[in-house]
Amino acid sequence: MALDTHHSQVRLVSGLIFLFVNPEMRSQGAGAALMNQLARIAQEHDCTHLAWNADAKKHSWA
Repeated sequence: MALDTHHSQVRLVSGLIFLFVNPEMRSQGAGAALMNQLARIAQEHDCTHLAWNADAKKHSWA
């Protein structure tokens, strides 16, 4: 089977595994600022979807 490049669209996929905000920076807008920047980068690269999940547990990876 041949790839129909005239009618096909190739999409790049990228992923972010962890996004961590140090405890002393929480509740100050740092997480929101990071997510807003991520959304701007996605738009600049013509991303059609941006999704994330949050773990209900509070981890301390610092």
